[in-house]
Amino acid sequence: MTGRWAPPSGGDVSLLPAGRQWDMVCAPAAVGPWVTAHGRAGAMIRGDAGCAWLVPPGATAGCRRPFAELAQYVTVAATGHALIPHAGRACGPGPHWVHPPRGPRAWMSTACLLADDLLIATELLYGPLPLPEPCPVCAAAVYARTAEWAPDPAAPAGMWRAVHPACAP
Repeated sequence: MTGRWAPPSGGDVSLLPAGRQWDMVCAPAAVGPWVTAHGRAGAMIRGDAGCAWLVPPGATAGCRRPFAELAQYVTVAATGHALIPHAGRACGPGPHWVHPPRGPRAWMSTACLLADDLLIATELLYGPLPLPEPCPVCAAAVYARTAEWAPDPAAPAGMWRAVHPACAP
């Protein structure tokens, strides 16, 4: 059902719950035009605070390029509510569809393709993203923006290392 989701018909907006039929990927307004013109994502929602794409619930977790890399610029909302434009709302003010739908999955984006598009767009606009470091507890990649900071037992007193929130003491 998630791939076939479509917004309500008409030209209004509705407050809908995230995490049931879709998760919302939100980015700064400057990122949207590049992704729309050059990317492979589906329909984009443009609003006063930025731009967003809808993806199947939980789909961002399985991407080769994790959304954690983009956490400095991009958020994934899997809970809460969002104002979603109705299918016929193609201009503002307020949330509206910018990229017209193409095909049966048009209202939803493929999470991993969107991640790749967002990585390119944010690097072009803001420069390279910082490289991850290995978590000293579990050895998986940890990004400074999403990390907790803990004392580093292998370093002199007072030194701290980035660790995953689940690995923090």
